[in-house]
This record gives sequence, structure tokens and C-alpha cells, in this order.
Amino acid sequence: MMLNLKNLRSKKMHCKLGPMDKFASEINPQISPLPTKQPNISDVLWKARLHRVHQYVARWTYIFGVPFHATATANDEFKIMLEAAAQFGSGVTPPSQYLLREPLLKEEVERVKDLLKTLEEE
Repeated sequence: MMLNLKNLRSKKMHCKLGPMDKFASEINPQISPLPTKQPNISDVLWKARLHRVHQYVARWTYIFGVPFHATATANDEFKIMLEAAAQFGSGVTPPSQYLLREPLLKEEVERVKDLLKTLEEE
């Protein structure tokens, strides 16, 4: 089955350009290889709210002299802390100094001891 190229060439496949086309930008698929997503209101609001949370974390970091590496993106404990607070909701209260110094510290010491035991057994 052979295609007749002469018939294909004889058809006029170009479109007519109007007077406004000289003001339109030229179509170039190389400029934007991926389709762009139009931002919607919720994306903009979400970005603004996230920025506000980042400002509060930064302010807390600066005021109390928390080392920057403690909040690094590779620090999973920091991510887990933020996620736990977010899952709890807006009514979360910070632990008291007593809770941090006594029961929570003892619980963490026991957790680390248990981790060390499992590592020693392996």
C-alpha cells in the first residue's frame, strides 16, 4: 500500500493569519515542555499558611538559640515532632518544664536503653 504524496501536497494545509496574529506570541513547544498548572486560591492560601508556620518555627529557633542543624531537613525527629503536633490539632499545649525534666526524660532514657540492648543483641 503506497501513499500518494502528490495528493497530500496539493491540499492546502496552512491556515490563514488575521491582523491580530502579528501581535500574538509564536507557538514554540520548546519553551514549556511540561504543561503548567494554574494556581488556585487554596494553593496560594496553603503556601501563605505554611510560610507563617515556618516564621514561628524560625522565631522560636532564634529566640532560644536552637542550633540550625537541629531543624535540618535530614533531622527526622524534628519532622516527627511537627507532624505529631499537626495531627493533634490546634489545641496542643507544650509540655511543662517538670514534664520535660522528670517523666519525659526518664521515658526517653529507657527508650534509648532498650534500643542499645537490641543493638547489642544483634
